Parts: sequence; C-alpha cells; structure tokens
Amino acid sequence: MRKRIDAYMEYAAADSFQVKELLELLDENQVERAVLVEDFDSARWNDMKQAVEVYPEKLALIPKVSMGEAALKGEAYWTVLDRIVALGRAVALDLGEQGFRSETLCAIGKITEAYPRQTFVLGHMAYATSRVRTDKAARAVWDELIELCRLHSNLRLDISNFGKSFSDEAFPYESGQRLIEEAIGYIGNNRFIWGSGAPAVFPYSSYGEALRILEEDYHIPELQKDGILYFNAFAVYFR
Repeated sequence: MRKRIDAYMEYAAADSFQVKELLELLDENQVERAVLVEDFDSARWNDMKQAVEVYPEKLALIPKVSMGEAALKGEAYWTVLDRIVALGRAVALDLGEQGFRSETLCAIGKITEAYPRQTFVLGHMAYATSRVRTDKAARAVWDELIELCRLHSNLRLDISNFGKSFSDEAFPYESGQRLIEEAIGYIGNNRFIWGSGAPAVFPYSSYGEALRILEEDYHIPELQKDGILYFNAFAVYFR
C-alpha cells in the first residue's frame, strides 16, 4: 500500500474542526498524515494548533495567506507576511478564484524573492481550470506559473480541490491530470504536493475521488506518484 499524506486539508467558514472525525477519515482511507491549512490566528487556528500538539506524528498546521486584490499594495500586507514567515513553517498562498492572472503571479514572484529561504505552497494549483487547455490567455498564465516554479526553488504547487476547479468535467478531471503531466515533464515531480482540499471540497467531490485523481492517472510513473502523494509533503512539513 502506497504511503499518503493529505497535504492540504481546508475548512470552509461554516465547517467545524473536530480532530476525532479528521483522524477517523484518515484511518478509513489509509492516509498516514495530514496538513491543516488555516488563516493564521483565527479561532479555528488555535483549536488546530492544540490538535497538532497532541498528534505531532499525524498532523501539521500551516498558515494560509489570501492574496486578493490588495496584495503588495501596502506595508500592512508585508507586515503580516513577516509575522507569518517568522513562525518557521511553510506558508500557503491562496490566490482566490479571481487570482489566476499574470498580475497575481508577478506578486508571487516578488514574495518568493523577498523570502528566498521560505517555502511557499500555491493552493489548488493556483486555481487553474480546464480553460487552460482551450483558452490561449489562460494557457499563457499557466505557462508563466510553471516558469515561475522553475525559477524559484522555494515554490510548490498543491494539487487539491479538483472537484471544484474542474467542475465542468466528470471525474477524474482529465484536463487537470494532463496539466500535471505536462508540468512534471518541465519542472519535475518534486514541485507538486497532493492534497484533497477536504472538507471544503465535499460539495463537489468525495474524499475517495480526491485520492484517486493521481492514483488512477496511468501517465504518471509510480515512483513520481510516491513523491507527490507522500515524500514531497513529508520533506516540507514533517522532517
């Protein structure tokens, strides 16, 4: 049985965090560990922090920074980043559904250059959708994103939330699979980290489907799947 780490578990605003339910979900699906992604200093952050302290071999917690329209427009944003980077953990950058554009990628480039020793994880493959395969403008943004990853060794792409990002397709969301395969050929598999996006993704897909997106992609070699599903996340979050 392949080892797996769910490296992007995200809770919607209305979701409650129950560590017992989380651990049961992991055990039922034979997932060894999980990484919780949460807004820093939220009420839920403190609950999650306590859970990680009790189960350090099973859980990790990283802060999420929402990019939004105001990214890099004032000192306040950089002050928040300074504070979060000081935690000494990887940081998830959440572009938002409107953030898949060249201007946002430029901002990400500035962030990765400002903190060259800090690992940043782009949530949900930076909100790429099936449009990347049919729309020239979207494809140009995707190509720019992959080049950005090539240039900055402290940048990772999280594979999660496919049920929402590629909701115009049926499982297994072949457009998303093809994008991953193409990018692996250019930047290697070690830049990709798998996560489910659960429980926030549950209205769009099941946990089992999230697990099978890579497992059933027969174009990706098994050793590369091992890296994406386990070893890449372990190196970033649990070493």
